[in-house]
Amino acid sequence: MDATHSANFQQIEGLYVDKNVTVRDLKALLDYFFESLLGKGTKTRFRPHFFPYTEPSFEVDFSSSHLAKVGSDWVEIGGCGMVEPAVFEGGGCDPEIY
Repeated sequence: MDATHSANFQQIEGLYVDKNVTVRDLKALLDYFFESLLGKGTKTRFRPHFFPYTEPSFEVDFSSSHLAKVGSDWVEIGGCGMVEPAVFEGGGCDPEIY
């Protein structure tokens, strides 16, 4: 165990479901959320990844001034993506609309 890895696990999940939502909207929402959670000047980036319920899928990293204490410019904080159409179908939503 070190400053960037821990036995603790926290997970945040949120769905932004609306017409004409894009990855750009997702990125803007996560930028706002993580800056509110972690402080002014926090930045996020996406890295391609695979999650079975989203397509495309991304790992989310953040960078903040207090990360110098852990010796890294970026730390992974979560995953995200656009909801897979089959998930919408399973929930009774039309994936052609949402």
